[in-house]
Amino acid sequence: MNSNNNKRKISLLYDEQEQTNYGTTNPRRTSEGILFTLKQFGKEKYTSSYTTEVLVNGGQMVTHTEDKEFTLNLLEAGSQYKYKLDTLNSNIEDNMLLNDQLGDILTKSMALKDNLEVLLDDKGKLVKVTNKAELRAKWEELKKEFQQNEKIKNLPVGVQQDMYKKGDSEFTPEAPLAAELRNTLYYSTLFFPLYNIHFYEEAANPISGQFINSLLFDDIRIPLHLSVDISRYTQTGEYILKLDGSINKTHLSRKLLEEKFKKNYPFVKGKFTKYSYDFYALYVIDGETHQINYIEVETEEKVGDNLEAYQELEIAKIIEEPQNTANNE
Repeated sequence: MNSNNNKRKISLLYDEQEQTNYGTTNPRRTSEGILFTLKQFGKEKYTSSYTTEVLVNGGQMVTHTEDKEFTLNLLEAGSQYKYKLDTLNSNIEDNMLLNDQLGDILTKSMALKDNLEVLLDDKGKLVKVTNKAELRAKWEELKKEFQQNEKIKNLPVGVQQDMYKKGDSEFTPEAPLAAELRNTLYYSTLFFPLYNIHFYEEAANPISGQFINSLLFDDIRIPLHLSVDISRYTQTGEYILKLDGSINKTHLSRKLLEEKFKKNYPFVKGKFTKYSYDFYALYVIDGETHQINYIEVETEEKVGDNLEAYQELEIAKIIEEPQNTANNE
């Protein structure tokens, strides 16, 4: 994957600039450590690019990239945070040509979640989707459209039934939509997950109890050892948090992974040998509001040398260029 060759341009930029340890005003210093707390801000516009890639027996099997432009609006800040997320446009590319084959079917299905209102706890964890009724109404309209779509009508009956059943169950009041979103790399990263946690001035702040979904094995969450290193970019006042993670082998079920490997990947050369999962993230957050300005995440999951999965996610706030107000002579 190009992540090994394409050096982290933004993180290297910050590495090369003058940085200091924590500031003395934001985040606030307490006897128990240092806390980041989200403060009110206006609507901000962002771009994101999310790529996943799976390699089998040394060759590329699947690659998928989704680019988005969206806005984030903080509606409430306090003991909980409420956001409104509106996707303005998106583009999907994949080597399986699903987008070419399915056309606007795939695009319209994914667009159901383009407009979300979500509630986060005081740590930044997504705990509730508050506009489920709106999403359900959008699904009902889309289902009527799909039932008249010739491409869908030509699919096997079982495939059609499964598709409608999934939509019907996903957009019910009791459906765990928040958990579904939270367990994806995209949404768990988009909302800064480290508010109101005590940080100290050691080189690395350990964070316990962290899990991340496996890209190779369905329904498997990988336990991580995670450390956070914090510095400040003195020219802008932004805070830079670098997160590094690796497997917490004490809580990893190697036996379960091996069973899934044998079941799901009989075509992979070699046996289930060394398994690794590495995680890297860079957060750049505003020095005043503590809202995200930039995020970069890379993950690498490997079984031996013949099964590999990579994820790259980049999210950046769009800085509007100031208008030229000079008078024409």
